[in-house]
Amino acid sequence: MNTHIVTLARGAVALFALAASAGEPGKLLGVRAGADAQASTLTIEGSRPLSFTTLKLENPPRVVVDFADTEIGADQRELEVGDGTLRRAAIAQAGSHTARVVLELSADAEFEVRAEGNQVEVRIPHPALAPAATTKEETPPAAAAQAEAEKVASLPTVSLVPSRPVEPPLPDPRTDRQRLALEKATAVKKALAEKRALAEQQKKDKAEARRKAAEERKAQKIAAAERKKAAAAAPLVVAMNEPPKGAPQPAAPSPAAPVEQPAPAPAPQAAAAPPPAAPAAPPQRPPQKLVMAGGHHITGIGFRPVGGGEVIVRSDGPLEYGISGEGKSVLLHLPSTAIPVANNRRPLDTQFFAGAVQRVVPLPVEGGTDVRIELRERAGYQLAQSGSVLTVTFSAPQ
Repeated sequence: MNTHIVTLARGAVALFALAASAGEPGKLLGVRAGADAQASTLTIEGSRPLSFTTLKLENPPRVVVDFADTEIGADQRELEVGDGTLRRAAIAQAGSHTARVVLELSADAEFEVRAEGNQVEVRIPHPALAPAATTKEETPPAAAAQAEAEKVASLPTVSLVPSRPVEPPLPDPRTDRQRLALEKATAVKKALAEKRALAEQQKKDKAEARRKAAEERKAQKIAAAERKKAAAAAPLVVAMNEPPKGAPQPAAPSPAAPVEQPAPAPAPQAAAAPPPAAPAAPPQRPPQKLVMAGGHHITGIGFRPVGGGEVIVRSDGPLEYGISGEGKSVLLHLPSTAIPVANNRRPLDTQFFAGAVQRVVPLPVEGGTDVRIELRERAGYQLAQSGSVLTVTFSAPQ
């Protein structure tokens, strides 16, 4: 294992030579090559003792020396050597405050770095003088220990001189004014941009509100036209006071006709069989109890195609009412109520609308008025009165 101070095989070794600074960066003044019987040398001249680090690279083999807080003051940036060990050296700026010296080698070799005053010397041994590698089997343990001791004794001592702390520069009033002016201009630009963005958003919101209002007005017009069309499509049937076709006409009694008394029934005979029992009539659903009140007038009967259908009865005041149903019809009883206008006594044909209600027929009866609601199929209903409006609401047909 061959090692030298500031050298690591296939790696990087850092050496720091900290020199006292005068508050301004140092300068790299130039490089010069030299050689002796054992090694090639490259001497780097600085304006003062410089702080540096070293690095070894391969493919191709190179040695890099970086000088921190240093500028390049040399006119010559490249130096051709070509002595069989060192091919050439070059100076370059590596960053804003680092000067770099690169040594290109002819072959992979170890190197040593020595610092003295304002000079830094890099020594590269000649390839012919490099010690031959020996295996552990060829080198006795005692000889290996002696060689390691000689290497440690030959290492040079490098003194680290602490540098003077760098004092921060004094604030420049012009820089502060420029910074404040820049911050103010940036704030003004930001405020103007936010104001423009807010104005654009308000403009978009107003346009969206106008569009929605126009769509709503259009939808209302379409709905009104549909309602008008549906109302025009529902025809009115004959008036209530006209008897339906095919119904038997009641015979008027003759004033001159005598009233015949019924003949007495013959006495029953003991051997006669009892007459057959008449078939029982089907039970009828009794109407709900009616509450009687003073007379009222019905001002209109209407229909609204909502859900299963709604039958609406309007009057000149709250009505007493009852309701009964049988099969596919519902009978709304309105006692002490009349329909004075003949046109309001006409039946309503609602079969053109979807729902349960097929026909609404007002019927004048003794003591009031009934409203018969004919259904397509059996359906549930609800009865409610609000003020002078009585509403029967049907569910979908069952």
